[in-house]
Amino acid sequence: HLVRTNYYIKHLYGNPATYSDPWKSPLARLIQLCGQLGDNDFFKHPAVRKTLELKWKGFGLAHFCMRQFWFVMLLFMFMVTIVGDPGGCQSEYDAARHLLFIMSVITLLYLLFTTGWETSKQKFAHLKLRYPHVIKIAVPRTLANTWDVARIVACLIIVSVCYVDICDIGDLIDSNATDTNSTDFRRWMLLAAKKPTSDSETDGETGYTVTQEHVTARIPWAVAGALLWFQFFQCTILSTPMAAFIYTIGMMITDLSHSLFMIFVLLMTFGASLHVMDEEPFDEGFDNTVILLLQEVLGVTQSSYDTITPFSRFLLLSFLTLVMVVMLNVLIAQLTITYDKVTTDKEGFALRYRASVCMDVESWMSVQSRKKHFDSQGFDLPLAFSASDEGPAGGVQELEPEDTPRYVPDRIHRFTGESTPNDPWPQPITTVPDDGLRD
Repeated sequence: HLVRTNYYIKHLYGNPATYSDPWKSPLARLIQLCGQLGDNDFFKHPAVRKTLELKWKGFGLAHFCMRQFWFVMLLFMFMVTIVGDPGGCQSEYDAARHLLFIMSVITLLYLLFTTGWETSKQKFAHLKLRYPHVIKIAVPRTLANTWDVARIVACLIIVSVCYVDICDIGDLIDSNATDTNSTDFRRWMLLAAKKPTSDSETDGETGYTVTQEHVTARIPWAVAGALLWFQFFQCTILSTPMAAFIYTIGMMITDLSHSLFMIFVLLMTFGASLHVMDEEPFDEGFDNTVILLLQEVLGVTQSSYDTITPFSRFLLLSFLTLVMVVMLNVLIAQLTITYDKVTTDKEGFALRYRASVCMDVESWMSVQSRKKHFDSQGFDLPLAFSASDEGPAGGVQELEPEDTPRYVPDRIHRFTGESTPNDPWPQPITTVPDDGLRD
């Protein structure tokens, strides 16, 4: 059985004529309030859900998908050009490399323009730094978005190194190459200028020298690729369960930062002590010693400690006991507690984040466009309680199943007819509620 359900959300939606800045509207203030209180249960309220649904389906979803499509295409071009040709030596990828550069420049200019526009309009988000004291820092909203910061850094790297030649000549250039076209001639010149160094290796197939500089030159590409894939997580907002899952992981990592810091200190402490002992295999540098200890914790080491002294063995066993027996068990217990704590809050956070995306989209829309969406909701039309009883305006009406959790049965007994003294009132209806109290 379907019933009329009225959502009086006109004021929560926010009239553009009253709120020229969407981030000053009641829904935006609710987003900020929930962020300050750390309580997202408000977004589970039926009225807030309906408001968010109207904004998301009205304009938020379409704009978000178009924006994400551009970023996904940027990632696709990176995979085709850089992952497909990591050495940068295959000429058939040159056109795709040019396109990757152009797309990166456009993306970077767009994000920087957005940041500048938000700064000029004073559209700031307040970031909280909790160490050593709580400090609020006002930054443009784009720079407060982790995904946009990842895109800015990735595009800066791509634009900076896109035309830096990192071609592995030893892999793809024939020693007898005499072709003097623009691409091959440049590589031939690099080959002629190439000199073996102490850090170089010889490719067994071609006989050419492959230096460590080639590997080092690829580090920026590796960082850019990781950032481009990282920003892909923002697409999870399209699915509330997935967005809630990402939020859960983020909260767990945040809560575990103290324990992870303690493990880091223990790594540094025992790594320094074992390196000072200068015994094999801890005599190959402090960094290698720390890596060996980390491998011991992860159970992937293959080192033998038969020759170390009893004191070094004591240090190693002390480290493993503190980290693997004490700290890892603390981590597991803390993970369980944190997961139980955020499970009830994750859906509310996912909805709050979707609402903030709608606010960002709305802030870029013209007042006329926003007013068009507002007027299309029909907030000025009265909402009927029944076929013969019109209610007040200021909301939207939906037909929903009677057993839906959102539906609240009408507690008012309504009788049709004229309210004149000559018309007798109907007999009062007496009901016995479930609690045994009579109306």
